[in-house]
Amino acid sequence: MKRSFVIIFVFLMGLSAFATDLFDNSNDWYSFSLSYEKGFVKLLNHTIQFGEDGNMIDYVTEGCQDILFPIDTYKVGITLGERHNIALLYQPLEINTKFILEEDKKIDYVEFLKGESLLAKYSFPFWRVSYTYGIINSDNFLLSIGASLQLRNASISFETIDGSKFVSNQNLGPVPVIKLYTKYIFNNGIYLEADVDGFYATSKWFNGADYSFTGSILDANLNLGFIVSNSIDTYINFRYLGGTAEGTSQDLETSLSDGYTSNNLSTFILSFGLNVH
Repeated sequence: MKRSFVIIFVFLMGLSAFATDLFDNSNDWYSFSLSYEKGFVKLLNHTIQFGEDGNMIDYVTEGCQDILFPIDTYKVGITLGERHNIALLYQPLEINTKFILEEDKKIDYVEFLKGESLLAKYSFPFWRVSYTYGIINSDNFLLSIGASLQLRNASISFETIDGSKFVSNQNLGPVPVIKLYTKYIFNNGIYLEADVDGFYATSKWFNGADYSFTGSILDANLNLGFIVSNSIDTYINFRYLGGTAEGTSQDLETSLSDGYTSNNLSTFILSFGLNVH
């Protein structure tokens, strides 16, 4: 992981050497940027339940998710003209832990017993494409609103260390999101930047499911940055990333499951970012 961070950092720094020629058009009708963030994620609250008669698992208090985990974020920004903005984001998110059950737990259709050692995988990476329109676009203040389309790629599983018991839940689907972006640049080169994506829905189709489902997402970012040069910014990212999901799927991987899922996630992320533009 340290090696990958060094490679990405060196690549972005090298890219900045000719960023003006690569990213900026002489007619000034578009601009292009690349951002990379490296930091840690703290799970504030994380619970999951598979099966209506299944037991809830608290990942933080029971599943050893009470420590810090590394996290990376990758972003691409494209501005067309003065007011049209396109943003691409890839967010890897996978947490693997091992823990011993302190009481019997039924997870979906599988009975796990007190004292058994479990491997828990929570993988929820997502891709997001966004469009915003600049309502205010002055030299030192920007305000844009728009929408995003997020693609979730969830894979969640529990397995005994000896492999004798295993249960998993996987889901792939699009999620529409509302987006707000604003930035204020001070005269000394320091800037504050807020980037928020969020939605709440209780009906099928709108929230990316073909069955009745209640879901929400909130990805709220606050950046404190510094303009190093015409082509480089550095910043500290303070981020809340969370969501909820509850419903009963009709598209079952096995007839042993009733399809019910309840998932609640709240995290705080602190990371350091480099933006080349």
